[in-house]
Amino acid sequence: MMLTLFRKSLTYLCLALFAAGFVMPQGYAEQIRLSLAELNLTRQERHWLDTTTSIRVAGPRAFPPFHYFDEKGQLKGIAADYIFTIMNQIGIEIEVMANLPWPQVLAGIKAGNIDLIPCAAMVEERKQFMNYSAPYLSFPLVILSRKDAPFIGGIEDLHGKRLAIIRKNATPDWLARDGISFDPYYVDSPLKRIEAISLGLVDAGIENLAASSYLIQAHGLTNVKIAAPTPYGNYNLHMAVRKDLPELLSIVNKVIDWITPEQHMRIRSNWLSVRYEHGIRAADIVKWVLVVTAAACVVLAVILIWNRKLKREVDTRVRLIGELEQAIVGLKQADEKVARSEAKFRALFESSRDAVMILDRDRGFVNCNNATLKVFGCSSADEFIGKQVMDFSPPLQPSGALSADEAEKHLDDAQARGGCFFEWQHKRRDGDTFPAEIMLSPVEVEGQQMFQGLIRDITRRKAMEDELTRLASKDPLTGANNRRVFLEKGAYELSRSQRYNHEFAVLMMDVDHFKSINDTYGHQAGDEVLKALVYHSSNLIRETDIFGRLGGEEFAVILPETDAPTAAGVGERLRSRLADIRVGSEKGGIRFTVSLGLGVMTSGSDSLQRIIGRADAALYKAKKQGRNRLVTG
Repeated sequence: MMLTLFRKSLTYLCLALFAAGFVMPQGYAEQIRLSLAELNLTRQERHWLDTTTSIRVAGPRAFPPFHYFDEKGQLKGIAADYIFTIMNQIGIEIEVMANLPWPQVLAGIKAGNIDLIPCAAMVEERKQFMNYSAPYLSFPLVILSRKDAPFIGGIEDLHGKRLAIIRKNATPDWLARDGISFDPYYVDSPLKRIEAISLGLVDAGIENLAASSYLIQAHGLTNVKIAAPTPYGNYNLHMAVRKDLPELLSIVNKVIDWITPEQHMRIRSNWLSVRYEHGIRAADIVKWVLVVTAAACVVLAVILIWNRKLKREVDTRVRLIGELEQAIVGLKQADEKVARSEAKFRALFESSRDAVMILDRDRGFVNCNNATLKVFGCSSADEFIGKQVMDFSPPLQPSGALSADEAEKHLDDAQARGGCFFEWQHKRRDGDTFPAEIMLSPVEVEGQQMFQGLIRDITRRKAMEDELTRLASKDPLTGANNRRVFLEKGAYELSRSQRYNHEFAVLMMDVDHFKSINDTYGHQAGDEVLKALVYHSSNLIRETDIFGRLGGEEFAVILPETDAPTAAGVGERLRSRLADIRVGSEKGGIRFTVSLGLGVMTSGSDSLQRIIGRADAALYKAKKQGRNRLVTG
C-alpha cells in the first residue's frame, strides 16, 4: 500500500515537471551567436575593435515603430533592436544620446559628437559628413490625406497644397527636385504629421507605409487614408556612420549581411505583428514540486519508522497506523492541489486565442485545445486527434513544393534548432484552405519526443497586405496601372523587344473636352467617364498589352511585338468603339471621344521616354487637328 502511494507521488511530480516544460515562449527569445572569425575582419577592423570600447548613438526621437524613446527615456523600435544586436555581437558598448531633435542629431554627427545614427534615409548632401550602410529596412512611401479630402492621384496633385513637413527630412527636397510647389507646415515627428492631417491643419503629407499603418492604428486616427503611392520607390533606412569611421561602417555592413533572413524577420515581427502566448508561472511550478516532494519524503520516513518498530514492538502498531493515516490525509491534500493545478493549466490551454496542439511524428496529433477545433472546422476532438499533418494540408504549398516534403523539413528544423517559425497553407475539414503562421517547438511528453505547435490564422492580415500592394500599384479610381508601375513594366518590355529584335509601340490617349464634361455634369460624372474608358479599353486590347493611367484624363497603352500599322489599327479600334459608349443616364447618357498619338521604336538604342515623347507629340497634333483622331509620330 505504501509503495502504491509513493508511486502516485512520483506520478504527480512528473506531471508538474511536464507542465513546467510546456510554457509557451514569450516574445523573440532567439539568441544570435556570432564568432568574429565568421566576419573575415581586416587587420584595420580588428585594430579598431581592440582600441574601441563604446560608441555614441543618436537618432529620431519619435519615429515609431523604427526608432523612438518611451516614457522612461528608453530607446525602442526595430532599429534599436538591430543596433543592440550588432553591437552585442562585436563587444562594443552603446552610449545612447536620448531625445535630441533631428537637426541636432545631424549637427552632432557632422561635428563628430555622434558616431552612429541607427536609422536614416539617404540624402546626397549628407554624404559629405556621414557614410551609409547597406539598407536593412525598406517600405514604400505613400501620400496620406483625410478620407473626405479631394481626390489625390499622385505627387502632381500636391501642387499648391499645404503639406506637413519634418525639418531636415529628405521628402521636401525630392518634391522640390520634381518641381512640386507646396506650402510647408512644419511638425516634429511622423505622429504629429498624421495628427495634423487628421485635424485638417494640412491637406496631405508623405510618410512610409509601415510607420503610417502603425501610427494610424495605434492612435485611432481612422479618418486618415492612404491616398496614393509616390514615384520615389521604397523608403530605405540605413545606419549612418561618421565620415572618419570607415572601419565601423564596414563592420556594421558585415554583421547585417551575416544575419539570416529568418533572423531579420524575427526581429521585425516583434513590431509589425502581435502574438499572445501563455504559460504556467514558474512560482506555481516550484510550489507544486516542493509540496509533492515533501509529501513523498514524509511517506518514506513513515515506512522506515514503521518497519523498524514492527521488529521490536507489536504494541506500537496502533500508533504507527495513526501516523500512517495522517500521512494519507497529507497525500490526499497534495492530490487535490495537483488536480487543481492541472485544471488551471487546462483552463489556460483552452483559453488561448491561438490554436495549440501536440504532434507525435508517428501517431499524428495527440492533443489540442478548442481554438484548434474552431480553426480547422472540427465539431469534436475525435475529428482531429489521431489525424496526420497532411489530413489538414493541401498537396502543394503556394511555392509549388510538396506539402509532405516541406512538413518533414520543418519538423527536422525544429528538432535540430530547438524550434522554428514559418508560414503554411492549411486546409480545413470542409476542404477550404487558409494561410497560417506556425511556431513549432520540440517537447518531451511522458518520455517521448513530440512537437508543440501554435497556429494562427493570418487570412485577414494577408488580405490587408494584398490590398496595400494593390494600392501601391493601381490607380485608386480606375484600377488601371499607375504611372510608376506602367513605366516599370514598359521599360522591361522595351528591353526585351530590343534584346530579341522585336517591334515596339506606344499609344498615348487623352479624353477630349474632359474639363467641359466635369463642368457640365459634375466631377462624379467625370470619374464615371474615366472608369468606363479603362473598362472598355482593357477589353479591347490583348492580355500582353500594358494599359496605364499617367495622370488626370491621360492614359497610355504599351504594345509589345507590334509594328506601326498594327498599332495604328489598335488605336483606331479604341477610338471608334469608345465614341459609341454612353455613360450614365443623364439625357440618354454622356458620350465622349478620345484623341490618340502613336510612337514606335525606331532603333535598338531607343529609350522609353523618347518613344513616349514622340507619341505625346503626335497626341498634341491630333488635338490641334480637331480631336477624335489618331496621329502617328
